[in-house]
Amino acid sequence: MKKILLLILMFVLLSLFVGCNIPTPQQYPGEPTPDLNIILTTIADVHQNDISGSSTANQESSSPVETTESSSSEIDTEQLLLPTDTQEPSPEPTELPRKVETLTICLGKEPRTLFFYDESSQAMWSVLESIYDGPFDMGNGKAEPVIFDSITVASEPVSVVRGDVIVDLDGDAVEMKPGTVFMSAEPLENCAGKACLSTWTSLMEEAEINQTVITFVLKDGLKWNDGTPLTAEDSVYSMTVNGMKGIRASKQIYNLTESYVVLDEKTIEWRGLPGYVPDDPSDVFWTPLPSHKMKGMSAEDLLASDFVNRNPMGWGAWQIVSWDKGEQIVAERNPYYVGSNGEEPYFDRIVYRFYGLPGDNNIEALKSGVCDIIDTSVDLGADLEPILEDVRDGKMSVYIRPDLSRQEIVFNLIPPANQWASVSLLPRELRTAIQQGINRQSIIRQVLYGQSEIPSDFYPADHVKHNAALEPVTYDPEAAKASLEALGWTYPEDGSQSGRIASAVPGLMYGTQLAFSLTIADTPFAKKAAEMIRDDLAEIGIGVKIDALPLSEFYAQGPDGVIFGQKFNTAMFAWAGGKDPCEIYVSSQIPSSENHWVGTNVGSYASEEYDDACLLADETETDAGKIFADDIPTIPLYFNISIAASSNHICGISDKIGSRSVLWNMEQFSRSEENCAVSQWNDIYK
Repeated sequence: MKKILLLILMFVLLSLFVGCNIPTPQQYPGEPTPDLNIILTTIADVHQNDISGSSTANQESSSPVETTESSSSEIDTEQLLLPTDTQEPSPEPTELPRKVETLTICLGKEPRTLFFYDESSQAMWSVLESIYDGPFDMGNGKAEPVIFDSITVASEPVSVVRGDVIVDLDGDAVEMKPGTVFMSAEPLENCAGKACLSTWTSLMEEAEINQTVITFVLKDGLKWNDGTPLTAEDSVYSMTVNGMKGIRASKQIYNLTESYVVLDEKTIEWRGLPGYVPDDPSDVFWTPLPSHKMKGMSAEDLLASDFVNRNPMGWGAWQIVSWDKGEQIVAERNPYYVGSNGEEPYFDRIVYRFYGLPGDNNIEALKSGVCDIIDTSVDLGADLEPILEDVRDGKMSVYIRPDLSRQEIVFNLIPPANQWASVSLLPRELRTAIQQGINRQSIIRQVLYGQSEIPSDFYPADHVKHNAALEPVTYDPEAAKASLEALGWTYPEDGSQSGRIASAVPGLMYGTQLAFSLTIADTPFAKKAAEMIRDDLAEIGIGVKIDALPLSEFYAQGPDGVIFGQKFNTAMFAWAGGKDPCEIYVSSQIPSSENHWVGTNVGSYASEEYDDACLLADETETDAGKIFADDIPTIPLYFNISIAASSNHICGISDKIGSRSVLWNMEQFSRSEENCAVSQWNDIYK
């Protein structure tokens, strides 16, 4: 009887199961489809166990089960199964999709364009860092090749005749003619510096000058973000665009180039005009442009094209996918990117948002998690103190580096007669005393909260060209007072400490006051520094009158402008030094009609020894810095600084002097739940 009941139960269960609407993987993703073979086999096993009397219950029963032939027959399960072609296979277990990682960057302004031959702004280059990997990574005075297998530099003597174009000692392309001074192609062991100079005469038929030749070999596997190979032709095409009439970018290197040609798909050869020696190969390599998309376009077409200006192609880790004007630019992974280390970037998306130049909105966005990084294009100077306090308290990270621009006091060594000054500042000993009397470290502490350094030469301490042998003049007011006394500048006999007067200064009447004017741009930072300078010098008996002018008036072009027209006694400002800051002060840069009154040597410093050290050979630039420091045509106060900030959870940020952007190595950035950011700052709270 029990056997019959089991059979009935088995058929009932089977009928119910077959009659059900079995869910499929499409209806409930991730749930496996039941296997009928397993269910039926299990039921059959139960039945077999019952009829064999193997259960404990059967062994304990007082009425043993009777067996018959019919009860021992097996059930034909094949007749009960659904056809195999109607069964759904069990799905393989799948991994959950990886979370899309987004890096959000606050910019100080929205770029006007992303076409680097039309504009060059900090915000633009921070966006371009996402689509261009290199070609060189610049930092601390070094250019690290990124997309090259090799770079070879050679120098070859070439013959030039009258009428040929060469590069003179000032770095200008000039025609060879009588009176032209040039560097001959003598071996270095035969001459050095000025000894290698020659002058073309009417009797000369030809001369030999060295020509620099640089060969660039690109890496294999470089591709534009549409999959097209990046080739040598793309860089040569870029050089052609640079030279187009109507393209506003500087044509200085273009004009100093004799040829820039494709040798094969990966190889480019650059030849300079005879006499031109680039500071670095990176100076004469043109950043590639996609010739397969842009070739044939005129300058007017390029400047108007949305593809060129708003959605440029690149070979870097990401590609521009959208630009919502006034809101954001979005870049996503470039599937054809090949990194130098073979690894893919951590972040899938890069979002650039525009919260304005002032720091307040950007800092709030960082603290609230809307942004991960505040770019150096944001003006964080006014917020530096609260930023440093937040870094101290572990709320954010900051990246501060010195720029190549030095804030300095420039002495006008030929001051105009109508300026408010009772004494010429020409004597070097007087300029030395003034420098000793200014507490520059205190100015750095009060104006920049200790986040810069006193310059000892043209370059910050971490720069490869910094001369560690030079040390800045220290603050020593007592030594300054003693020097002034020795020069004949004393306090009046009545005991007044209002200011020093000439008592025994050659060429000056007794009682002439020691005082001069300091002209500055009317900005908060300049005013604060100027007031501290005035107060410091008052302590040693020197009077200073501050003249604060609007920026437009301060930098107006000569001969009528104040700075370029040299209508000042002393002035405080900064030049962007660039790669060759020593060239700012060569005598050919004294403002005049010949340089259209925009020469950078506005203090009229003239030293043949300095000019030779700065212009004749790179290896003597260290000597140029020492000569300049000894002559004191300026008093360098501090290097200006660049400031960026980030969440503590963004890893890999490391800013460098002279880098294109704090994002120069963004392919290596990542995010961590732990605090992984490493601030670059001078901890003034220790």
